[in-house]
Amino acid sequence: MVDSDPTTDRGDRRTTPASTPMAAPLPRTRPAAQRRFGGRVSTLGKTAVASFLASILLVPAGAAQAANPPIDSARGPGHGPPAAADPGRGPGHVPPERAELQHALDAVVEAGAAGAAVEVRDQHGAWRGTSGVAEIDSNRPILPHSRFRVGSITKTFMATIALQLTGEGKLALDAPVERYLPGIIPGDQDITVRMIMNHTSGLFNYTTDPKFATTFLRNRQRTFAPEELVRIAMQHEPEYDPAPDEPSYSNTNYVLLGMLIEKVTGNDIRSELHERVLRPAGLRHTRFPEHFPFIKGPNAHGYLGLQGPSEPLTDVTRFNPSWAWTAGAITSTTSDLNRFYRALLTGELLAPEPLEEMQATTPLNSGLPYGLGLTRIPMCGTTLWGHDGRFPGFITLSFTSADGQRQVSLSLTETTENAAELARVSSAAVDVLATEFCGRTATSQSATPSTQDHPGTAPLPHRNSLPAVP
Repeated sequence: MVDSDPTTDRGDRRTTPASTPMAAPLPRTRPAAQRRFGGRVSTLGKTAVASFLASILLVPAGAAQAANPPIDSARGPGHGPPAAADPGRGPGHVPPERAELQHALDAVVEAGAAGAAVEVRDQHGAWRGTSGVAEIDSNRPILPHSRFRVGSITKTFMATIALQLTGEGKLALDAPVERYLPGIIPGDQDITVRMIMNHTSGLFNYTTDPKFATTFLRNRQRTFAPEELVRIAMQHEPEYDPAPDEPSYSNTNYVLLGMLIEKVTGNDIRSELHERVLRPAGLRHTRFPEHFPFIKGPNAHGYLGLQGPSEPLTDVTRFNPSWAWTAGAITSTTSDLNRFYRALLTGELLAPEPLEEMQATTPLNSGLPYGLGLTRIPMCGTTLWGHDGRFPGFITLSFTSADGQRQVSLSLTETTENAAELARVSSAAVDVLATEFCGRTATSQSATPSTQDHPGTAPLPHRNSLPAVP
């Protein structure tokens, strides 16, 4: 059993940008993020936002050229982060069978993350490890049960609700969206529910709209209505005619799915999520915050280097998530994510027929097979199902073997200000997966794994799923 949150947690602790370091002495080994940035964190600046977003929206994860000047090597990897805490075994203890995983987790922080937390479940049982800090200024360590923003992993939750509705006869996958949301897609009667769920609709991705992309971080406390997000997308021509063999990842699809769920059920999405997924699966630490800007419970801080490589980082933890809504607003823990995907893939949340529909895949424009809110990844002879997610300041991966017996959920907090460092962090995150599922420490240096890096491994699907993703 994975231990629950201790009673000493500070409950609804609100994350606000820190201004001065705490008086407590730093540990003997300073976390990589503090060593590189000296613990300096700023409030959100109004400069460099546009250029930052332009660079991360247009530069692919494996781009050879960095969007900004490279990080000074003096601030880069080279010093070990603090040891992780293994629940129930005392701080700093890592069991021998988890040593390689801890090494891979430490490498994520060395690559540029402020902190990282993982839960692994396999034949050895459940293990949760951490590396780095939850907050750079205070040097507060990241906790195994820290909450974080899961980004596009939200899509699997929404797809699960929609497929439950199909099993109840309230929703038809091959019915046009127009049937449920009349007039929402002007002039197009052919886009079906299935097409928005597997990204074959061709609809423009609202998060790549130039005006939206250059203002949403600056106005990060603004509340967006779902209809407003869809209108942004509808101002653009579709990227292609709807076709099952031309998928292109678009957040617009899952905002539409959220609206559709609310229309069909007559209930708000938070209520449906709680009754259909969170309560049945026992997910006690997962929330759909709608427009609430704080992360409830003990949490890690997310950062972005919006002001240049030599300037203080920007703490972007306090963020109104309504801009992502049902495409990426959920907060959770690594334990809850593993519990969710295990319940999903073992038939606790979906009957066999809807689950089969969810796992019917079409290659995304990234080349990876994508089903209905679910990605399939072959890794070292094992088929993994799950999703990755990105929200400004946070990156999350959650993948489970087809039988639900082996799982890895990883969350990390960003400190990067250029594409090259982001590529290193992304590669290190994938290496954590490879260490568990391939049975060895991964050593890839590319932004996404190749067959040379990890035989039988495909790259992660959609690093441009939300605006903070390159």
